[in-house]
Formats: sequence, structure tokens, C-alpha cells
Amino acid sequence: MSDFLDFRLVVSKMSDRDSDEFIAFVADAPVDRSYCCYKQLSDIKEIFNDCSAISVKYDASKNYLIDAEGSGRLLSDNYERIGEALFRFLFPENSKIHELFGMSCVRAKIQGKYLRLRLELHPSLSELPWEIMRCPIQYERAAEILKAKTSISRYLGDMHLEERLEGKRPSIVIIKANKQHDATQITESFTLEVDSIVNILKKLPVECIVIQKTNTQRELGEVISKQEEAGHPVVGLHFIGHGGYDHKGSYFIGNESEELQEQKLYVHQINDALDAANSIRWVIINACFAGSEPVGNPLAGLATSISTLKNVPTVIAYKRAVHTKDAEIMAVKFFENVLAKKKPIETVLREIQIQMKNSGGLVILQRSVGGAIQETIDLGDYTNETVTLPDNAYTANGNSNLTSGNGSSTSDKGGSVSQGPSEPSPQFGTMVSISPGQFRKGLTLAQINFLVDQFKLSGIPLDEQSVRKTLSVESDSTMFLPGYFIDKYPVTNDQFSKYIQATGIRTEAERDGSPDNWRKHAGSGKEHHPVVCVSKNDALSYCQWAGKRLPTADEWIKACRGKSGRIYPWGDSYDVSKCNTAETMIGWETTPVDKYPDGVSEYGCYDMVGNVDEFTGSIDKDGNVIILGGSWSMTCQVYGVPVLKRLAPPDFYSYDLGFRCAK
Repeated sequence: MSDFLDFRLVVSKMSDRDSDEFIAFVADAPVDRSYCCYKQLSDIKEIFNDCSAISVKYDASKNYLIDAEGSGRLLSDNYERIGEALFRFLFPENSKIHELFGMSCVRAKIQGKYLRLRLELHPSLSELPWEIMRCPIQYERAAEILKAKTSISRYLGDMHLEERLEGKRPSIVIIKANKQHDATQITESFTLEVDSIVNILKKLPVECIVIQKTNTQRELGEVISKQEEAGHPVVGLHFIGHGGYDHKGSYFIGNESEELQEQKLYVHQINDALDAANSIRWVIINACFAGSEPVGNPLAGLATSISTLKNVPTVIAYKRAVHTKDAEIMAVKFFENVLAKKKPIETVLREIQIQMKNSGGLVILQRSVGGAIQETIDLGDYTNETVTLPDNAYTANGNSNLTSGNGSSTSDKGGSVSQGPSEPSPQFGTMVSISPGQFRKGLTLAQINFLVDQFKLSGIPLDEQSVRKTLSVESDSTMFLPGYFIDKYPVTNDQFSKYIQATGIRTEAERDGSPDNWRKHAGSGKEHHPVVCVSKNDALSYCQWAGKRLPTADEWIKACRGKSGRIYPWGDSYDVSKCNTAETMIGWETTPVDKYPDGVSEYGCYDMVGNVDEFTGSIDKDGNVIILGGSWSMTCQVYGVPVLKRLAPPDFYSYDLGFRCAK
């Protein structure tokens, strides 16, 4: 089963090529498939003039462009308004298309999946920054749409992959620009990007070849041919350097100055160099404007050309200038999360887009293989053979990147590379005793004032009046609770697996056929991570088996805030070193439940802020479960404040949501 639900939207001209009229057609949706519909769209120029700080224009061939000098800066400055204008064009308010999209967002949220918007655009619209589309908050279904996890990709049609990878050790080729003219800082960033990627690939069963000369396509072609002939298919290409297009055509690697023309590698040269490759699964082009499509001829664009002419399922590139450091971070996150941790491509890229506000206009170009979009990258099951890298293989710190068939790394002297000690095994069954007595439920006025000041200092966008109202949802009062016990740690994968083995029960996610179930996140080395992708119903079943129950929201808050009513478990000041949260960016996933001893509550409870959100046994008037704690995917300076409760139906599950027990 897929991690994504597809909403496929086709945008065409109403009549001849000189017409200003477009039509949008929903070709597929995750709800009511018979309810596909079409809509004549309003003039995009008028929508931009009404809704955005900048306008669009078209050239003599009626191809649309952003009408502004320094468009990179203007796009960044007017990110939301431009995104809303684009959304208004494709999804007119109160239209059938808008209604269907809103319904699809609800379905995706209920199932805990991403809604993938697959855009098949008329070529005249290809240069507009569709990846930053955003539903206007004034729209009737805005709340449903904005809460859903969405991914926007350019869909370029079906394809066929000739090469099968079973039993073969794959190769990944990195092309790094030569020293840049008068740009030491950029050159250093390129080097750091390569070093970081190579260090990740050392732990995987692949060969890594880094090409550091880019004066002709001959070297790239020879490397690919040599690897393919040796039975090591090239599955990934990663290009690092400057990019753009000039009078000769599109290029992506080299320097923009005329005196360094020989460093440029053009689109036709790349395509010629790839003649021997028939197994490439992805291409990343970390270079400005590589994802740009020259007006009037989309196939002249580098990324589109590689995707369409060379049968590449996924191409990731930038449509405009991108900061070198942003490109470096994007590359490392892709290799670490998609290849090493096998997370879905679009899930990782969406997180990057949110983190960087889509710096550089990150574009995902996709083609389907046999009708299915490539969502994850599986490097396959390879034979346990000894591999000698070619002479031009990258060498870091004197150690060649040699890997054995089981994925363990070896140095060029044959010595093993330590993977670090395994996580300790504390007594996860431990419960702490909470004695009967009073505790403070709400925040004091002083605490609210302190939080508002801290949010401002941290640059968190806020409407102060709304924030104060939200933080005051629980009145500043004390409440008496009888004594009880509560788990010191969230329930772990190890504990949950013992329950499954003893009962044979399948979780709701497994019964739904979702691949994003607890087993996916409970692999080797994650025994003492919190279990995720379980619903409240699953949690209640576990509690009954263990002779326990879920804590009420009040019990959970008392265990978190203590008798004195701290804002966070450890005190009133937020500290990212004491929890696993989006601000730390330590891996964008769960961590062992005993990793943060400095972040425990007054009663000694771990992970009550960060790591995973937690179900409680309390519900609201509509039967929704109250969730507390904040997770690794959230800004826990905000969402870790215990009075900020979240709600979900009892059958909801997510990769950042778990539970602990009480008694």
C-alpha cells in the first residue's frame, strides 16, 4: 500500500494556442472516483494582479512568466501571496474541483497519509512556481486543506525501466564542480556536501564514485559505461555546482563566468553520457535553475529532459537561485533519510520544503513505472561479494569507500568501521508513583507573558491576542487528584512487539493495509524507541493486556508539570537540548525513550515533551481523543506547552504519535 493518496489534475488550453482560456480536469482523486470534474479557469493575470504583490506576463508565444526583476528575492518576500494566487487559479473557490480537493485532504488526514497533487500542466504554465501553492485562509475548506499533509509534484507521464537490480551491487555517481572562480566559501560547501554524502553511503551496500572534473561529458560517460559493464548498475546521480542556461542551451555544472566556459556541462552532453545507463532511479541536481524550463520548449530544460528522454522516475532540481548551504542540507537529508532510512521520497522533500520555505523553488519531477509512482528507493538485496572500486573512486581521509554485501563498511586496509555501541536496555516497565494532592492545571499570567516574549524572541509568527487567548484555555486554578501510577517512559517497540507476539492482534493501520504501520518504524536498533502508528483503540488493547490503562489528560499534565505547575517538564524556559523536537533536527524521527535524562519531569517521567505525541484516555464532547506532549516533527517550544491540547478520532494513527500507560 502507498504512503500517498493521489489527486491528479490536468490543466489544458480551452482551444487554440493563442487562447487565454484554460481548463482544469480532475483525472483521479482518492474520494468518489466517479465524481471527476472539470472547470474553466479564470484569467491568471487578473488573479495575480488582485491577490499578489507581483504580476505575471506572457511573451509573444503566450508562455507565462513572473513579471519582476530580481524574482528570486520577490518570490521569497511574497511567498504566501504568490502561493495563494496560484491556488486560486487552479482551485476556484466554491467550485467542484475545490470541493473535491477538500474532501481528498480530509481522507488523507484520516488515513494519516500525504495527499500528492500530481500536476500535468500546459507547457505555457511550466515556469510558474506551483510548488509554493497555498490555500487562502479565507476559503471555505481552508481548515481541512491546510491541516492535510500535501506534496506537489510535476507529473511527466509513464515510462519503462529496462534494468532489474536483483543480485547486483548498484553504483551512485556524484559530480562535483571544480574550484569556483573567486568563491572559496562556495567551493568549501561543495566539498562538505560530498563528504557528508560519502559518509552516509559508506554504511550502505553501494559503490560511490565522485567525479571532480567537469570539462567534457566523456568522463561521465566512461564511468557509467564501466560500472554498467561490471554489473554494478548506476541507480543514482547527484550533481553539485552552479547552473543555468545560456545561448548554447541549458547547463547545470560549472561557473557562470565566460572564462570558465570549459567547465559547463550541457543538457545534450549529459544525455549523451547517460546512453549506457538504463537503471537510474533518481537524479538530484543541486544547481540553480536546473529545474527551469525555457519558455516555449519544456524539453530543453535540463531536469525535464533527463526525466523524459532518459527514463528517470524521479528528478529533483531547483527552478531558481538556491543558497549553497540550503542545497547542501537538502542533499544530506535526502541521502540520510531516503536511502539510509528508507523514508518516502516526497515525505522527506516536503519536510525540506517546509523547513527552507522551498528555497530555490525545489521541484519534484515524476514519471510512473507500470502506472505506479516511485515512492521509496530500495537498493535491493545484493550478493556478498568483495568489490574493488575504480581508480577515480572518491577517497576521504585516506580510506576508500569499500562496502561489503551486508552493508558494513571497511577501510582500504580491511579494518571494520565501528558503528558505535548499541543503545542500553533500561527497565521500560518501570512506573512512577504520583501521590494524591493538588496540582496547577492552567498557566499563570506571568507564565503566559513569559511565553509570549519567548515566542517573539524565537521569531515565531504570532497574533499576540490569539496566542494569549489560546494559552488561557485552561484557567489558572488548582485541582486535586487521587494517587496513581504512570509509566516512566512511553511504550516502546520492544514492549509492543511482545504484546503482538502474545496476542496475534493486528493494529488498525495493518488492517487498513497501510505500509506506514508500527512494524515499519520498529526495525533493528529501534527496540527502545517509542511505538508509533498505533491508534487509541490499539493503545487501549495493549493497556488491557498489560493490566493498565491510559492516563487521563489531567493525570498526564500533572506528571508532566509537577505540583508547582512548570511550563515544561524541566522548568519554564524552553531548552532544545532536553527533548527530541523539530528545532533540533537530529534526524527527523524517534529516539530512544531514555535519551534525555535532563528533560525529565519533577516525578522522573521521560519524553513528556518531544519524541512522540501521546494519547490520553480523555475525550472531548464529540468523542475525539485528547493528545498531549508534542513530537519530533513539531516545534515543541509551542506544541510542548501542556495546555495546548490536540484532538484526533480513536482510530487515528501517525508516525509521530504513541502512548504511555497508567494504573
